[in-house]
Amino acid sequence: MSFDGSQYWRNRNDGRTDLTAVGQKSFGSAYNQIIYLRRLEVLDELLSENCANLEHNRIADIGCGNGFYTRYFHKKRANKYTGLDISETTINKLKKEYPELEFIKCDITLKDFVHGEKFDLICFFDVLYHIVDDGRALQALVNISGMMRNDDSRLIIFDQLASSEVRLSRHVIFRSRKNFLDMVDQAGLEVTDKRKLFIFLVPPVFGYSIVDFIIAGFYKILGIIIFKRAVVGKLFAKWILKLDSVLIKMGVLIPNHEAIVLKKKETTKISGG
Repeated sequence: MSFDGSQYWRNRNDGRTDLTAVGQKSFGSAYNQIIYLRRLEVLDELLSENCANLEHNRIADIGCGNGFYTRYFHKKRANKYTGLDISETTINKLKKEYPELEFIKCDITLKDFVHGEKFDLICFFDVLYHIVDDGRALQALVNISGMMRNDDSRLIIFDQLASSEVRLSRHVIFRSRKNFLDMVDQAGLEVTDKRKLFIFLVPPVFGYSIVDFIIAGFYKILGIIIFKRAVVGKLFAKWILKLDSVLIKMGVLIPNHEAIVLKKKETTKISGG
């Protein structure tokens, strides 16, 4: 039986208004707030270097979810913003909340996907590892490449890569770095920059079953402790974030979420998946 992404996100978002709808749902809202503050910190850095003039750039947010990044770009006065998502419930909610912005219900993984607009900045945050079929994931990247205005356009992906493929569940697959880079190349894209998002603030995944099993057990216990204890959860998250900051500055290499900036290749012919 194939995985129905639309049904999954409709069920997950049903009744949830906080960050557990799109983040680490077992850690509670307070812990997730720290996770997403770190995401915004890195996003600010990348935008200042790659896409500073948000007011005049055309922006696509693919997998806009509960609107966390919609709110971010709206505060940045990014008025040429388009949110795309597979969930009709999500799209309808955001249309009511931001009637001045554009929202489209679509499936970016389809071969017949067509979007007439071209964009200066495309955001693809924590979506790729939910596209568990490699062919559809490649097609998504090909479609996104076709949405980029020119060689100066940028695609920013938040993803988690491992040394080898890790299938966590029906709706999550962490691909190997080699597989990810092969897809990027086939889609006519190339990496221009990358930043580590986390070391331990969210569970790292090494690609080795025994190690990953032990790590998953530790974080499961952590979730039980902090889920309904907002103060404790926030304190834990702030402490781990400080640890992450030190380790990232030291150049510690532990596989976890990262921000990856890409642009269109100038000479590579784009192929479908």
